[in-house]
Amino acid sequence: MPAEPFFFIQLSDPQLGAMAATGRIDASEGFAPESALFEEAVVEVNRLCPDFVVVTGDLGHNNMDATEIAEVKRIAEGITASIPIYWLPGNRDTSFDGETAKSELLKRYRDEFGPDYHAFVHKEVAFICLSSTVIYDPCSIHVTGVRTRR
Repeated sequence: MPAEPFFFIQLSDPQLGAMAATGRIDASEGFAPESALFEEAVVEVNRLCPDFVVVTGDLGHNNMDATEIAEVKRIAEGITASIPIYWLPGNRDTSFDGETAKSELLKRYRDEFGPDYHAFVHKEVAFICLSSTVIYDPCSIHVTGVRTRR
């Protein structure tokens, strides 16, 4: 018998602070534009009322900056309490170079958001959510099928 129908929402890259850091807006605006976009997304989540939400990083732009993370959490608290949220980090959340996860950032992420991976069954469907930042190693290369290290 097939699983009961359902839907979920994946939100990605709130990345508070990115627009100012990349020069798309004046730095004096801080992360206000990204906050407004994330707030709009929360309104839509509540309107659509999914079974759950998966938020994939990048949550903030500046490597787990306390102010950005507090704002992400403040906005996410607006999601109806009965809708579970599964958080996953992005490269901006767990690495300084955008590639390799760093233990201090991974610890800070876990302290703030919990596990950086999830496995669960919802209405007879299994979900596995992984953090690609901890399985990607930019020093590994493949040469004619042989894995080598730089």
